[in-house]
Amino acid sequence: MESTCCTDDHDRRDAGVDRLVRAVAEIHQGGGRVLIPAFALGRAQEIALILRRLLPEVPVRVDGMAAELARVFETLNPRLRIFEGATAVADRPAELDSFRTGVVISTSGMLNGGPAVQWARRILPEPGGALFISGYQDEESPGRALLDLAATGGTFTLPDHDGAVTVPVHARVETMRLSAHADRRGLLDIAEEVAAREIMLVHGLPKRQRRFGETLRVRGERTAVTGAWSAKNAI
Repeated sequence: MESTCCTDDHDRRDAGVDRLVRAVAEIHQGGGRVLIPAFALGRAQEIALILRRLLPEVPVRVDGMAAELARVFETLNPRLRIFEGATAVADRPAELDSFRTGVVISTSGMLNGGPAVQWARRILPEPGGALFISGYQDEESPGRALLDLAATGGTFTLPDHDGAVTVPVHARVETMRLSAHADRRGLLDIAEEVAAREIMLVHGLPKRQRRFGETLRVRGERTAVTGAWSAKNAI
């Protein structure tokens, strides 16, 4: 069982979408621009479609591998139109400075590199701008470090192909979770429904896995040590 969010309790998904839409509308109405670093496969296209449907008047630019995969989605399913209305592929580098109001959805989702870093260098110093984290952030990722800094303000160092660049953080920085991972309650429901003889927790942080594993054991589930699962353990 994957355990990425095994200690989290997520809000209802429709509440998360509503919060994102209201926040984007507020920044746009104030004349600012929003950067949403997003995972290239699925999450970026999902956010673009949400914004096109609920905020059709807001210009949206999709950049990096997210744009490439969006075109693949459109090719595979001609009825799926991501680049339509006010949504288009980002014209980088020109729009890094000329696209002044609207939303940029770009990889990478954890700000480890890619075009999202180029956009963040420009948007983070803007008092009327915003950077909204949309997905899981590894504890060692730049995205996690930025969220930790957001509460206190200051400067932030971004990875760059030439080394690193430090910028002041004046933009609004928040998490807008639209997680595709089940939370603690969802995983417990899955464990109960599947009723496996043994459960191994994978794809998660060891500290969180230990806590969730104890919860499973209290509920009467038998857990396996995370690692190679030998044939004799197989169900």
